[in-house]
Amino acid sequence: MNSLRQIIESSPAIRHLAFDADGPDAAPQPLGPARWDWSAVKKVLVIRLRSIGDTVLTTPSLFALRRFLPHAQIDLLLED
Repeated sequence: MNSLRQIIESSPAIRHLAFDADGPDAAPQPLGPARWDWSAVKKVLVIRLRSIGDTVLTTPSLFALRRFLPHAQIDLLLED
């Protein structure tokens, strides 16, 4: 059985998706144009309505959201 890497390396049609021509240190490129202007986002509401464990698991996403939108107000809606 071939590994995923061997399959990708042997297929020119999908090789460009996995291996960047600029090298491993190149900045990631967007897959398509942005649908809206992220710099204009002022407020974000994250809705998490289930158990406290689910809420705890969303914490890394909140940190990533804060890094992506450092000037936006981020609110979290939870159940009692």
